[in-house]
Amino acid sequence: MKKPDRTWLVFGLCVAAASAALGWLSLHAIELDARHQRDRAETELARQEAELQERINSSLYRMDLKLLPLVAQQSARLDVSRPPSPLVKLSFFLASNNQVLAPPRSTTMPSAEPSGAVAAVADQTFDFAHLLDRVPPIDTTPPADTGSTSNNYQVPIVDQAVSDIAAVQHQRDDSSLHPSRSSPPSLPATGKLAIQQSRGLDRSVQEFTRRNQLNAGMNYGNSISLSASKGADDQPPSHPSEIGIMQPVWIGQELVLARRVRDQDGLQIQISWLDWQAIQVALRDEVVDLLPDVVLEPVRSESDLNLSAALTTLPIQLSLDKERMLAALDLNEYSEDVHSGLPLALTLAWCGLGVAVLAIAWLLRGVMRLSERRATFASAVTHELRTPLTTFRMYTEMLAENMVPPEKQSHYLSTLKSQADRLSDLVENVLQFARLERQGGKLETETIAIADLMARFSDRLNDRANSAGLQLAVEFPEQVGLTEVNTQVLTVEQILFNLVDNACKHGVPSTSEQIEIVITAHSRCWRIVVRDHGPGVAPHVRGRMFQPFCKSDQEAANSAPGVGLGLALCQRMAASLRGRLYHVADRDGNAFVLELPWKLPPL
Repeated sequence: MKKPDRTWLVFGLCVAAASAALGWLSLHAIELDARHQRDRAETELARQEAELQERINSSLYRMDLKLLPLVAQQSARLDVSRPPSPLVKLSFFLASNNQVLAPPRSTTMPSAEPSGAVAAVADQTFDFAHLLDRVPPIDTTPPADTGSTSNNYQVPIVDQAVSDIAAVQHQRDDSSLHPSRSSPPSLPATGKLAIQQSRGLDRSVQEFTRRNQLNAGMNYGNSISLSASKGADDQPPSHPSEIGIMQPVWIGQELVLARRVRDQDGLQIQISWLDWQAIQVALRDEVVDLLPDVVLEPVRSESDLNLSAALTTLPIQLSLDKERMLAALDLNEYSEDVHSGLPLALTLAWCGLGVAVLAIAWLLRGVMRLSERRATFASAVTHELRTPLTTFRMYTEMLAENMVPPEKQSHYLSTLKSQADRLSDLVENVLQFARLERQGGKLETETIAIADLMARFSDRLNDRANSAGLQLAVEFPEQVGLTEVNTQVLTVEQILFNLVDNACKHGVPSTSEQIEIVITAHSRCWRIVVRDHGPGVAPHVRGRMFQPFCKSDQEAANSAPGVGLGLALCQRMAASLRGRLYHVADRDGNAFVLELPWKLPPL
């Protein structure tokens, strides 16, 4: 494996390792960010549900307070002939034969004189036997002797189905074991949200029990005085009535308050027929600011009791569709569009890694190319220096030891001179290239006619062509020759000399013994074309012919003298004159075109 291949292999392994490490970090960062987003969403959802539950609790308190006077009034009421509340359709007594009894105002016990309309409606809706099973029996236990007699009878409070925390807790535990009998489904909960909902359920149990105990312990300030129901002579009745506990009962779609009442005529049921539609409207108006569009539903024996949404005064509960309620309420809902800056940070990290890889690859490629160029230059220069130095050493030893006949000494001295010129050109090209690389070729400019410019260095160009057995032909129109240009004369001379030298080295064998220099004028530049009639440039060499030190030691040994620096030097010098040098493929030899501006802009 070559050294450059090993270098690129190591570089590739380093890039793969860095990419793998960054990929591992990215995956873990994305996982942690997703977990953070989920926790944030769950926390926000728990906060919204907690706020919603607070609104529900406040609404339940308002509804219970709204209904407490109604329930207390109907519990303390025996005279059903008095005008009922707007929330009560009808108050009456129901006899064992399903006969509706409405007493006159002046009596306490019912009479058998109901209106026809009342009897018809009540008879179609209520059944005595069915109600008797739904209403609790009369408590006949005598009250404790307090040491004083009172003719006032205290009306029992309304009895609800759920009365203590033990029953409620049992229902909660049973619901957790039997999901099908649990409360209405809410939003899915995991993690923090599940803990929050569990705590919320415990709070709901405690809130329901506290409100139920509060209602059970309240004395509404209404008592039934049997003495107040006596006749005008204010004498107590001979047989006081027995009154049971008022119980809210759902009969079909109708809600009633019913209790047992026993007098001398037998057992009857006192009924307060509540207006369910009017109660719904009143309760909704009471909590419209907390829960707009709230839905109320009856709580029957077959219903799933949701403790967090149930009233304690009447068997009514809120229908909780939390998704709909959260959507209807403005609770600053968490927006999933709010993302963290992690994707941008990861994108920048990967872009940074890519830029770093490209920069290092570009730098590594430049260093390797420079290393190759230095090695090539060293081998080529070594060969170019070895040949003239060998000639110098051998010829000087022969001349010093008088081994050369006098008639051949002039030939030997001429050879030494040509080799010295060769070494001088080689050193001059290397120094000129280094100077252009370091300083950019800053020389003095001069304004001169094209004809005078070519006349200055035509002798030098002719001598170089003649030394190779070729002739130099310079052509330009007379008008072009009189045109003045502003340029660096020495730089133009060096470019043309290198091009002619290149034609002398590589333009043989030639179909013509001429090297042509043709000068033309154009709108933005003037153009010099140097053409030979040699074998031309091979296609595989054209791509690197302007690269410095492009010759290897083997190519230097098997080709014309030089280190492969001439064309690269010419192109750099043309660029320093704000011009360009390029090769034009020709069937008959090579053609190099030099384009220069009419006036060199200031540097």
